[in-house]
Amino acid sequence: DLEQKRVTSDGKETNLLAELEKKVTARHLLQLIVNNGTIIELFLLLRYSSKSRAGEYIKALGSSDVDLLVDKTIEQERSVGTLNFTLRDLEQKRVASDGKETNLLAELEKKVTARHLLQLIVNNGTIIELFLLLRYSSKSRAGELIKVLGSSDIDLLVDKTIEQQGSIESIHRTLHYLNFYNHPQFEALLNLLSPTHFVRLIAGAGTLNSLMGITRELPVSCISELRREISQCSTEDWRQLVFRGMPCNLINFLKLDSQYYPDRVRSQLHTIVETEGYRYLTEQTWFELNSAFYDSGEPAIATLREKLELFLDEVSVEKFPELDFKEATSAFSILWRHAPLKHNFLGTQIWNILPPEDKWPGDYTFGFFDRVINHLGHKDFDRNNAYSIFSKISEHALGVNWNKLHSGLLFSFSWALWQTAYQFSPSNPSKYFPDTLADKFFELFDDLMSKKPINNDDKISRYAIAGLLLFVKPGKKYELRTVVSDRLRGLNYLRDEILDSFRSDSIEFAKAYFSLYGMGVVCSPKANFSKEIKAALKLRAQSYQYTTKAVEKILSDLDKL
Repeated sequence: DLEQKRVTSDGKETNLLAELEKKVTARHLLQLIVNNGTIIELFLLLRYSSKSRAGEYIKALGSSDVDLLVDKTIEQERSVGTLNFTLRDLEQKRVASDGKETNLLAELEKKVTARHLLQLIVNNGTIIELFLLLRYSSKSRAGELIKVLGSSDIDLLVDKTIEQQGSIESIHRTLHYLNFYNHPQFEALLNLLSPTHFVRLIAGAGTLNSLMGITRELPVSCISELRREISQCSTEDWRQLVFRGMPCNLINFLKLDSQYYPDRVRSQLHTIVETEGYRYLTEQTWFELNSAFYDSGEPAIATLREKLELFLDEVSVEKFPELDFKEATSAFSILWRHAPLKHNFLGTQIWNILPPEDKWPGDYTFGFFDRVINHLGHKDFDRNNAYSIFSKISEHALGVNWNKLHSGLLFSFSWALWQTAYQFSPSNPSKYFPDTLADKFFELFDDLMSKKPINNDDKISRYAIAGLLLFVKPGKKYELRTVVSDRLRGLNYLRDEILDSFRSDSIEFAKAYFSLYGMGVVCSPKANFSKEIKAALKLRAQSYQYTTKAVEKILSDLDKL
C-alpha cells in the first residue's frame, strides 16, 4: 500500500515505501524473517518491496537461511499456494548483476534451489502448486525441478490433491505453456505424469472442464490412452465429474468432446442428467446457471434444458431482493432467457429485483451488468423501465473505477450497451450511446493497451474492442491505429485461432466479427474477411443468442467488406 502513496521528499516526488526503506534496512527485515518467519513471509517481502530492496534481500540471503526457512515452513505446515505470485513478479523486475542485465527471479533461483522447492511442494503442497511453480519458474529451473521429481513424489502429490479436493481447473494452462515455450520440459514432465496419473487426478478431483482442458494439451498418443482409461470409469465417477463442475462444463463436453468417447459414456451422462439433472441445477448459483447456453439438439442437453425450465417455472422470485449484484443480474438473465412467461414480471419489476443503485459496484465488476443490458431491447421489456435503467447504467459506468478490468469484459459490456442503444434507435444510436460514453471506452482501451496481453484470447478481445470503437466512431481510425500499432502482433495466428474457435464453438459471433473488423486498423480488411471467414461468421450468427437490429446490420454489411 505504501508504494501507492505519493509524497514529496527533498523537492522530489517519491512514495512512502521508498521513505520507509531508508529507515528500515534490509538487514532489519531479514533478521525478522529468519527468526520469526518462514519462506512464505520471505517471498511476500520480496514481492512487495521495491526492486532495489528485493535485490538486497536476495543478495544477503545465505544458504543456511534458506534451509532454516524451508524447514520452518514444513514444520508449521504453511500453505505454499502463493509462492508462484512472487516468482511471476520477480521475473518482471530487471536488475544489473556482474555487469549483465538479468531479473530478480534468476537471482533468487541462485539461492532457493530446486531441492528446496521440491521439499516444500512434496511436504506442504499438491500437484496444483507443483504446476504453478513449473509455470512461473525460469525454463532452466523448471527442468531442474522435473529432474529431481521421482515417481513416488508424483503419486503422493496426486493422492494429496484428491484427498484435499484441490481444484485442477487451471493445470492445463501450465501444460500449454510448457508445450509452447519449453517443449523439452513438457516432454520430461509427461515421462513422469502418465495418462493413468491424469485419469486418477481428473476422476478424483476434476470436472468435465478439466478433462477437456488437459486432453487438449497432450500429445495424440497420450490423449488416446487417457480417453480409453477414463471411459472405463464407473457411472459414479462420471457423476462426480458432472457435479463438481458447472452446467457450462457439462454442455461443452457434450457438444464438443463426447463424440470422442464410446456410446457407453454418452449413455451414462444422459442417465445422470435424466435422473439427477433437476437436483444438479438446484445446487448451482444463479451465476453458474446463467454461464451456460442450453440451446442444442444434443439429447442430454435438451433434457437438461427441460429440467432447467421446470426449475425456473417453480422458483420463487420473492427472495430476489436479497441477492447481491452478481447473483441478481445472473438470475434476471437466466429467467429472461428460459422463462418467457415471467417476462412481464421481470420487465416491470426490474428495479425491485436488482440491488438499489447505491449497492451497484464501483469497480470493474459493474461490467457484469451486460447480462441485463442484453435483454433491455427485447419487445417484451417494459419500455419506460428499459430506457430508465439503461440511462442509469450508462451514467454509473462513467464514474466506475475500472482498474483490473480485463479485455473480454470490456468488450462484452461496451457491445451490450451499443447493441441496445442501436436497438432503441437505429437511425440515431448516439442518442443513447453518447460521445461521453464512447470516449470513456476509448480511454479504457488506451489504458488496457498499455499492459502486456496475457494470451491470444486477450489479443482477440482487444481487437474486438478496437473493432467496436472503429464501428461506432469511424473517425477515430488513426487514433486507434496509434494505440494498437506494434502492441498486437501475429495477425495470421489470431485469424487462424478465430477459425479454430468457430470449429470448437468457443467464440461468440460478435466477438469474432469485431476482432476481425478491428484488425482493419492495422491491415487491409480484405485480409481479415476471406470467403471462408465470412461463411464461418454467417454460420456462427445463426446460433448467436441475441437477434437484434445491430446484428442484422452487421450481417447486411458483411458482404460489402
